[in-house]
Formats: sequence, structure tokens, C-alpha cells
Amino acid sequence: MRTRASEERGCIVPLDSLTNEARNSLIDEFISRETDILTENRENMRAKVVALIRRGDALITYDAVTKSTNVVLRSEFERLARSE
Repeated sequence: MRTRASEERGCIVPLDSLTNEARNSLIDEFISRETDILTENRENMRAKVVALIRRGDALITYDAVTKSTNVVLRSEFERLARSE
């Protein structure tokens, strides 16, 4: 459930609204944070994360309080939203 307070806190950012450089930077940070797979090609990993985002299994979020943008798994986003 979206409330005024949650909307003021941040929003979901559409993948296509980002430049390639910004998108790749966010995805690379997500990969380094969420996986320990180092043997796979970076472009392959990026493609997998883009597929997660396009399917809705991961989201790009902007947090207005911290002024940060991150890729997060939908399950984590929903867990955090329930705790607010």
C-alpha cells in the first residue's frame, strides 16, 4: 500500500529512464552486493539483472531521504515496505 509518507520517501525508477552509464553503474553495484559469482562475464551478469528488472523481480528505487538509487530484489523491497 502506497501512502503519502512512502511516496515522499522515494519511488521506483523506470529502467528506460536511465542513461546506459547510470544503469550499468547501478547494476554493477547490485551484482557486487548480491552475488559472489566472479567467473561469469560482466555483460552476461548485467543482462541477467536487466531481465530481473524487466520481469519485475528486481526494482530500481530512489530513496529521497538518503538521496540514493539502488537495484533491489522485489522481495526485499516488499519486506521493507511492510515494516514501515
